[in-house]
This record gives sequence, C-alpha cells and structure tokens, in this order.
Amino acid sequence: LRLAENRAKNDGRRDAYSIVVVKRSGGALYFTDKWNRSFELLKRVTDYFSTAEVSRRAVYGIQSWIKNFPVDAGEEMLRTLFFDQLNAHRAISSRSEIDMLSKDLSQLACQFRQIDGLEKFENFLLIAEFLARSVRNETAVSDNVSNSI
Repeated sequence: LRLAENRAKNDGRRDAYSIVVVKRSGGALYFTDKWNRSFELLKRVTDYFSTAEVSRRAVYGIQSWIKNFPVDAGEEMLRTLFFDQLNAHRAISSRSEIDMLSKDLSQLACQFRQIDGLEKFENFLLIAEFLARSVRNETAVSDNVSNSI
C-alpha cells in the first residue's frame, strides 16, 4: 500500500492515483495517472466489461494487437480497431456507447504512447477487466441465489 502511495506521489506527481493488482500466479499490474485524465474512463471501461453481454476476450483481443501497433499510426486507426474489438465481443450493447468508448480509449492510448509507451495503456485495460470480474462474479452469484429461491 505504501509503495502504491509512493508511486502516486512520485510517478504521478500531484493529484494522482495508483492501482496495483497482485496476481495469484505471481507478477503484478501497475497503473498510475492523474485523477482528471483517466479515472472516469477507467470507471466507464470497468462498467462496460462488467456487463454479462460483453466477453472478457475483448481485452485480450486488444492486448494481442496493441503490442505490435505501429508507432506512427494515428488516433483514427486506433479508434477503428478498438471499435472492432469491442463490437465483436458483445452480445447486446449500443453501437453509440462502443463508439464513444473507442474514441476515448484511442485518445488515452495516444496520450500514453507519446509519454510512456503502450505498456501503461495495456495495464489500464487489464486492470479495468480485473475490476470488472468481481462485479460479474457478484452478479452471477446473486442471480444463482435468486433462481434457487
């Protein structure tokens, strides 16, 4: 906890937050950023991934191509690729919601790419997916209990 606090103060400078996810299999994901830049988007992406209509594979689909994404490719290309992945891994969701999410993700990815590279953005997505798991699991347990009664 202290390391995360120090990371927020040192890496994020002022008005920053830091999230650390320690995996059971070992290793960890780190994400530190300014409150005003990415926190609302992190909540939106987590909410999106937490719905039963969206497959967890969407994050892993993005992760598979983002590592090899050309440095000189523009925001519009990123937006199109995000849209394709998010749209392909949903059962029911509005195309306008996916379009807005794709736009915001592509802007954030471009900001991170210029400063820190895409590893920070990749961690952002993986942490959002990790946080969404607990919501999906709670919903599944609640649905099972309701169906049993």
